[in-house]
Amino acid sequence: MKKSLSLILALILSLSVLSCFFTAGADAVDIKDATVTVNGYTYDDRYGSPKDADITVVCNGTILSEGTDYTYKTETYDCDKEDCTKLSITVTGIGAYTGEKDESVIVPYDSTGKCGKKARWYADPINKVFMIKGTGAMYNGYISDFNEPFTTLIVDRGITKVSWQNFVYFRNLKYVSIANTVKTLDSYVFWDVGGIEKVNLSKGIEKIGEGCFISNYSLKYVYVPDSVTKISKRAFGYITDDTEEDDDDYAKVKGFTLGGVKGSAAEKYAKKNGFKFIAFKQCSVKALAAKKASFKVKWNKASGATGYQIQYSASKYFVSSKTVTVKGATTLSKTVKKLKSGKKYYVRVRSLKKSGKKTYYSSWSKEKAVKTK
Repeated sequence: MKKSLSLILALILSLSVLSCFFTAGADAVDIKDATVTVNGYTYDDRYGSPKDADITVVCNGTILSEGTDYTYKTETYDCDKEDCTKLSITVTGIGAYTGEKDESVIVPYDSTGKCGKKARWYADPINKVFMIKGTGAMYNGYISDFNEPFTTLIVDRGITKVSWQNFVYFRNLKYVSIANTVKTLDSYVFWDVGGIEKVNLSKGIEKIGEGCFISNYSLKYVYVPDSVTKISKRAFGYITDDTEEDDDDYAKVKGFTLGGVKGSAAEKYAKKNGFKFIAFKQCSVKALAAKKASFKVKWNKASGATGYQIQYSASKYFVSSKTVTVKGATTLSKTVKKLKSGKKYYVRVRSLKKSGKKTYYSSWSKEKAVKTK
């Protein structure tokens, strides 16, 4: 009898617990109609994409508590805009709340990110300029999810190495400028970018890695400074081509030409790979003097050159600039007039050589600054 009573009491207790459980489940509020407000974002410090969001969830007029009433997760997706990404937020009810609430918001990429131990990238989507600043080497691998709008890449003075595949997803690049502190351009840095048309390699670069500019169909000419002592295979002038049965499925860019100094690594690379080579030296700013609403610049004579160009700008990065062409190999100075008085200008020069109907240019010299009177 006592055993039977114990079993009955245990059954009653179990039913009571189950009743409470189902009653609580039946009373749980579905979170699907809640309002999710995004207050701010946390960005990935390397790639510039939002990785988390600060949110407020309100259900039936009550502000819910994270961890007590809900949990949430975020994911990023591509969107139609070049300077934004889509952030998907999924809120899941817990405790007194049940169900899920999905919210999507368009979030601008961050304007900066870390790309080396002491290096950062900076994005200017308005002017379509992407810049690397800081010191030391860049990390291996692609450096930013924010890459679509940019047509100009500037690697600033202080960076010593541009690393493997750093810019492979920058499909819209047209112009690349590498500062003179960079010693190494690693392998496949600009692999399959495709649209690069002009490259300025400053004197100071020493090594250019395998396939550095491979599959850049629009790149027909590069001047390589005589500071470069090693150019690895297929660094310039090649594209991937699955129709080729030899040479590891690579083909040459039709009409590709290299410029440089006689006896340099550039000339040896051109001869080895069957590319046209244009021999002439670079020039540099010899003197720069301020004058009333003008300046006078002098440069050294460059062997093999048939003329020169002067470029000046209010920006040391020459984002917006003007260029003056000087005809003749013997003219080694020029006064640039009709400028603003009391304004600072950055000035650099380069040599040029005409060959047939084409004109070939050296890399730009290191800039110097002058303030007009």
